[in-house]
Amino acid sequence: MKKLPLLLMIACLMQGLTACGQHKYNPEAIKLNDSAVALVMDPPIISNKGDTSTMTKLAKHGHSRPVTIPADTTWRNMYSDTILYEKAIALLDEALKIDSNYISGYVNKYNFAARLKRHTDALGAAKKLVRLAPNDALIKFMAGKMYDETGDTAQAKIYYLDYLTFCNHKLDTMDVKNRNYTFMQKEKAFVLILLNQKDQAHEIFKKLYLEANDWEKDFYTAYMRLTRTNMLEHKELSVTVGDNTTSIDTLFPEVGVSGPREIKY
Repeated sequence: MKKLPLLLMIACLMQGLTACGQHKYNPEAIKLNDSAVALVMDPPIISNKGDTSTMTKLAKHGHSRPVTIPADTTWRNMYSDTILYEKAIALLDEALKIDSNYISGYVNKYNFAARLKRHTDALGAAKKLVRLAPNDALIKFMAGKMYDETGDTAQAKIYYLDYLTFCNHKLDTMDVKNRNYTFMQKEKAFVLILLNQKDQAHEIFKKLYLEANDWEKDFYTAYMRLTRTNMLEHKELSVTVGDNTTSIDTLFPEVGVSGPREIKY
């Protein structure tokens, strides 16, 4: 199965946002944020033997001895996804109490709260981000999605249109050979779907499909099935082409942690 991994937008956001101000973030807040991210990215596991991680077993045997793991050892996550994200959000809340201007903390809280469908909490984080980076189009798009989720479709549309204008401007001024050009085309298509302009969005995906390699074509086949409802319900969308099943995350359809894109603002 090919699957676009969990989106933590920090990598692409922070490239531009950290340059937006001169605020020096509190080191304790940074540690708490990093702990929250580590918890989600590398969740603790437990074995049927009672070990809480492979590192526990390594520590018992020491660095100079080979580690033997019994054949009947099985591992499982210590926490459900819900508990995992709740623990991560609790760490972020502590970080944001220490430093109320910490952009990474708000971005992560937005993402984790959205995963739990705690839309009001995600919107609160988005509002803070808009205050900290009022000219950032992607931040406004994130906020727009949560306004949409909480029923304020009028404010959501304002932010969606702002992001559409941003995408059009970037595409009009960007060299087609720029590594972000295709990315911006996809971003434009996603916001068009949320603006109930699905046909225009799918035309973009069809064009990109024709230009794509075989691996990418599966993703565009899935993208062409995206609807506004898909994107607001956060349900994973899968499509099978031949022997391959491709899944996309409809909460954040683009940019995975394995290969974040840098967008120049």
